[in-house]
Amino acid sequence: MARDQATTTISPTAFAIGAPVMVEDAQAVIKQLNWSYGHRTCQLHVSQATGDAGWVTGGVGTTWIKFRALSAGSIDVIKLRIRLAVEDVSLVCAAECNFASGETGEVKFTVGSASATIAFDNGDNGAELPTTLTVAAIGGTGWQDVTIAIETTAGNVGNDLRYIRLQTTAITSALPAPLNE
Repeated sequence: MARDQATTTISPTAFAIGAPVMVEDAQAVIKQLNWSYGHRTCQLHVSQATGDAGWVTGGVGTTWIKFRALSAGSIDVIKLRIRLAVEDVSLVCAAECNFASGETGEVKFTVGSASATIAFDNGDNGAELPTTLTVAAIGGTGWQDVTIAIETTAGNVGNDLRYIRLQTTAITSALPAPLNE
């Protein structure tokens, strides 16, 4: 179906100076401007922080997710679905763990058909370690399955997954520059 086109111009005498030409919903205008000029904020898909029973002196939350003993292998601890928008280019997967001295482990993020693993040891305690997956590697936009798995790679002490985050990154390229009028 063809789009209707104007056949004449509007007379300048049809407007009064200072009168509004068109009324728009302010929120809709802001969304459109942010889309047009790339000022889109990141979309946080999930953030989970947890703590232990001694949270008054330690972290905040309810229960940490414990790593199993070394010989037990990896285990899926979180499963969810997220929706990636058409403008999303990449997804940050981040985690924070707590490990005893000499202990190590991994947190594996699987999103759609892509996965990334973050290795942790005692020197990483209290630090969020991120990794990035591209939307192209994930399998595109739309609803995607997410699985987060943990595995002990050295030691057998009760190490903990304390925090996870999945967040799209801001778009910084491939957008037209604003027009200077």
